[in-house]
Amino acid sequence: MSIRAVLFFVCLMNLNNAFAQEGNNYGVTNLTKISFLSPGFSYEQRIGRFQTLYGRIFLNPSGYVGYSSAFGTTSQLYLDPAITIEYRYYYNALRRGRQGKDIGMNNMNYLAPVFKTTFDAENSGRAIHKTGVVWGFQRNYRSRFSLDLNLGLGYSFAKEGRTNNGEITGEQISEFTTVGQLNLGFWLNRRT
Repeated sequence: MSIRAVLFFVCLMNLNNAFAQEGNNYGVTNLTKISFLSPGFSYEQRIGRFQTLYGRIFLNPSGYVGYSSAFGTTSQLYLDPAITIEYRYYYNALRRGRQGKDIGMNNMNYLAPVFKTTFDAENSGRAIHKTGVVWGFQRNYRSRFSLDLNLGLGYSFAKEGRTNNGEITGEQISEFTTVGQLNLGFWLNRRT
């Protein structure tokens, strides 16, 4: 191998490393957060340059307020245990970076297939499953405040228990529905 070929190879490797380091500025990072609107804990693991796996364990608030002339006002608030899993693809990192906008801490927009299970406290812990596709955005501010909103369409399914002459029977119920979450909280990562 000639000296020119060795020098060319060394220069090519240095050039490749320089571009690779510059490209790392436009990637996603691992992210840990706690939320207070629907109390819980989430973790986002980088699996590609613009892809993450997102998991969240939380208490899903639900309830009702009612009024009748016979019974007056009634209300109930439930905090149902729930888990959400998403595969997130952040699609606007390069554009936001070129515009000088902050993309650190995954401050970008994303598309994600989502799977959510809620254990309904009102109905003896029955599992209600939702699956769908969402569009969302995430913003994590220097003050540690975190905003994560996603909305989309999905499909909900659960097994409903009914009593028939003293016997409990299970019937599968399902419907098309909306899927979405608003998460307000704080990120826990070390500041860079």
